[in-house]
Amino acid sequence: MTRHGLFVISPRNTQALAWEINNYGGPVIIDKPGGLNNASTYIGMVTAKKLGIVILVNRGGQYPHEAARERILPALAQ
Repeated sequence: MTRHGLFVISPRNTQALAWEINNYGGPVIIDKPGGLNNASTYIGMVTAKKLGIVILVNRGGQYPHEAARERILPALAQ
């Protein structure tokens, strides 16, 4: 249930209970960005390949999910 899309955000993005499901035409990426004022985080998975990545940034206001969704996870899933 946590990875089953419930709310459609856009044609390529769906929100599940805890995760975001992103389908940009390559591997389907299940992920969750987050953080606080002084830290940024990202966890992303390509479940079809049993592949995952965690990025921890010791600085707030950063967006590691952008690089991971668009470049890192699709490249690793190839």
